[in-house]
Amino acid sequence: MENTNQSATPNETPTSRFGGVARGGADLFRRAFSVAAQEEMNQIGENLREETVERITPMARSTGMMLAGGAIAAYGTIYVVNGIVRALSTRMPAWLASLLTGTVIALGGLALLESGRRQLSSSDSQTTADEPAVGAQPQVQ
Repeated sequence: MENTNQSATPNETPTSRFGGVARGGADLFRRAFSVAAQEEMNQIGENLREETVERITPMARSTGMMLAGGAIAAYGTIYVVNGIVRALSTRMPAWLASLLTGTVIALGGLALLESGRRQLSSSDSQTTADEPAVGAQPQVQ
């Protein structure tokens, strides 16, 4: 019997031809899944970027406004302190007026720092009282 299939080589068996077709089909299937997975990952990444930008934008805008307000307040404070020192220097030496004004500002800053530290420690103690310690056994009631 003579093989009439011109595309096959004379020594190639039908099984090996089927194996080659199967490998080719598997490669095409793998490439199709790879492309689909890549497109899905790109879409997920785009959605994640959009969600992140939507969540961060108001926070960034608020933070920018706070920083700008803080900078303007700092410049304003410099002028106010300079005015206070000049007003006090009409009644006492300029160095003493600067010293007194600086001392009052430093004490005010320390009071705010201590107040913030107390609030932070009280919020930490409330959080730790509500949460069980790491490794602690839950209590059954």
